[in-house]
Amino acid sequence: MRTFGEFIKTEAARQSCDSQFHERITSTGGGETITTQNELVKFARERWPTQYPADIRKSTGPCGREAMARLWAAYLGWSETAMTEKTAKK
Repeated sequence: MRTFGEFIKTEAARQSCDSQFHERITSTGGGETITTQNELVKFARERWPTQYPADIRKSTGPCGREAMARLWAAYLGWSETAMTEKTAKK
């Protein structure tokens, strides 16, 4: 399976998240250490705490929980497509 670190460097990742978030995660190398959606949310929550109120139903914004869930889904789709293509070539 391809890593999140590989994904975050792609155009698909740039299109799937806020530009400020993308710049920050790539410049810090944060994408290299993220292996789960929870780690992705933790990375964002530590940097944009105002987008993570105590009531998780209200977590919105360009770097909030919902945005991170969409980014993680985009990563999984990208990774699975790569796996399918690799299997088809065999």
